[in-house]
Amino acid sequence: MIFTCDVSALSEAILSVSHAIMAKSNVAALEGILIETAEGGVRLSGYNLELGITTVIDANVAEEGRAVFSARLFGEIIRKLPETSVKISVDDKLAVSIVSGAAVFDIIAISADEYPELPSVISEKSVSIGESVIKSMIRQTIFAVSTDETRPVHTGIKFDIADGKINLAAINGVCLAVRTENIESDENLSFVVPGKTMNVLLKLLGDGEEMIKISIGKRQIIFSIGGYNIYSRLLDGQFIDYASTIPKEGKTEVYLPTRSLMQCVERASLIISERVKSPVRFNFEDGVIKINCLTILGKSYNEIEVNMSGENIEIGFNDRYLLETLKAVETDYIRIILSGSYAPMKILPAEGEGFVFLVLPVGLK
Repeated sequence: MIFTCDVSALSEAILSVSHAIMAKSNVAALEGILIETAEGGVRLSGYNLELGITTVIDANVAEEGRAVFSARLFGEIIRKLPETSVKISVDDKLAVSIVSGAAVFDIIAISADEYPELPSVISEKSVSIGESVIKSMIRQTIFAVSTDETRPVHTGIKFDIADGKINLAAINGVCLAVRTENIESDENLSFVVPGKTMNVLLKLLGDGEEMIKISIGKRQIIFSIGGYNIYSRLLDGQFIDYASTIPKEGKTEVYLPTRSLMQCVERASLIISERVKSPVRFNFEDGVIKINCLTILGKSYNEIEVNMSGENIEIGFNDRYLLETLKAVETDYIRIILSGSYAPMKILPAEGEGFVFLVLPVGLK
């Protein structure tokens, strides 16, 4: 295999496909990038048996071939090359020559025969959605993905597509996040994508208006994004009926600036640590939220004047979970709906229900 290509394009492709590469494996090929000639250029692939990423970059191919390169070493070499172009040659004995200007590297590749085959996804259904839209939806749900492997299906994000709408939902036992958008699709689909896949997808997504194609098979899914294909398995299992857990009505409704509440919780968390834990106490009283926290490190008090209707309520929350939820809010103002001291707090945008967050309270002594 012999080809010449742009250094920056190759470096960017290596960085992107490396998200799907195992850092350590008993199979050396899984720590590498499969490079093979393709129509109009060179294809790079990373695969860790659960997640795969492929892309094709423009290249002048003089001789066809395929080989596996160490992702770490190859990436470092390409990143430090002195010129804008590089010539890469691989002979029959897998000896690799990398030449860019006066810089020359000789390394050894691994046979492509040792690289596992990426899953072939027979796309039964597909939908398309704007890049910036899906990025926002993932960002507003990924924080609520569970890390509890005893319920594997909750370590992913649930996609529900029906009636021209798409819902993304995640739950971790303390927080629930649901994000809704309109979509031009007549499909009726439901599936769960691993949280690890969604985190990688988030890194590859931009803020543009390009349409992202999602192809769904029985056990696999492909996200096609700006020259990249991200392959992932789907999670099996019964995801919680999240719609039934969302309170329809409440006793108290509050309208307030998101940032003001977030800053108050951040200040309260200064006297909380992994060793020194205590709930943050909220008193919703007559148009004011009084926020208290008391630990062996000290005492914190803040208050916010708000637009409030309904009953006064005292309720407590874990500062970390509440902060993670508030950081996922992408609106300047929010509505909070409370049903009691032991019921989850419901957080919505100031208008509509583009997102719905639930945070379970903690007991107060």
